Amino acid sequence: YLGRPTQSYDGKIKVTCLQLAAKTVSCLLCHSHLPMALDCLGSLLRLSADPLALRIHDDGSLTEWDLDLLREGLGRIEIVHRRDADQRVADELGRYRNIQRLRTTYVIILKAVDAVLYCSEPIFACVDSDVLFVKRLRNPFVLPGNGAKAVFLSDREPSYSLRSWQMLLSPGMRLPATANVGCVTIVKDVLDFEFLDWFVGKARHN
Repeated sequence: YLGRPTQSYDGKIKVTCLQLAAKTVSCLLCHSHLPMALDCLGSLLRLSADPLALRIHDDGSLTEWDLDLLREGLGRIEIVHRRDADQRVADELGRYRNIQRLRTTYVIILKAVDAVLYCSEPIFACVDSDVLFVKRLRNPFVLPGNGAKAVFLSDREPSYSLRSWQMLLSPGMRLPATANVGCVTIVKDVLDFEFLDWFVGKARHN
């Protein structure tokens, strides 16, 4: 999706670039986070000056009552039921055995697997259910148009689940120092299920 042109300056030379913006935002949601999600996701839809579509991925704990509350509170949204996602992932990503196993034990991986698989746009965007927006803003899920392939929130310190000794065992692995995946905007084509399957299959990364 091609967004608005932006202008930057290098000395006296004006350069115009075209931003890439997501139109649909994914969110992985569980039953216990429902009240918070209604406030936080509602703030995104309400305060974004650009219209955004929302796709909710059920982690398997959402009830029919939860789904009714989501539709009532957030309007027209897409909801992906866990059982449907399980079947689609098995059909389309069945060859990735490590990913398949991890989906049964580590629900957060659905953000990196299911949400990406269901994304049909060139730009993948994802937001956590605890991110509250407090000011009016233009589409926050935008790549700047300077060649960047991904944009993350900046955290105060590294917050990876990998321990320091695990990273020492993989010296070739370079991870951004303070990336926070509460809000993610990324070119979908750079997301590699084969690499993810290799990575989560290494005992030193578990």
